[in-house]
Amino acid sequence: MNALFTQGTLTRLARWVRVHRRLVIAGWIAAVVVAMAAAHSAGTRNDNNLSLSGTESQRATAILQRQFPSQGVTRIRSCSTFGTERPTPPRCRRQ
Repeated sequence: MNALFTQGTLTRLARWVRVHRRLVIAGWIAAVVVAMAAAHSAGTRNDNNLSLSGTESQRATAILQRQFPSQGVTRIRSCSTFGTERPTPPRCRRQ
């Protein structure tokens, strides 16, 4: 074998992984479990109260509220079904 390959960092790492394969598999399983626990603890609640002052949309919202106070300003729904073969979800259909 070439000296470059036998002494390289990646070669030493590969050799260590081969020798300690059970430890490596256990480490990957632990990493996946930790990642799943972190994702689960983050939850699925979405916060839709984003306000970016100084933007055009914020100015438009302010104008609508000022000009049409009794109408109220509704939120705009954003639905994306690109690349799916599923029908449009009911919440995204025109009302």
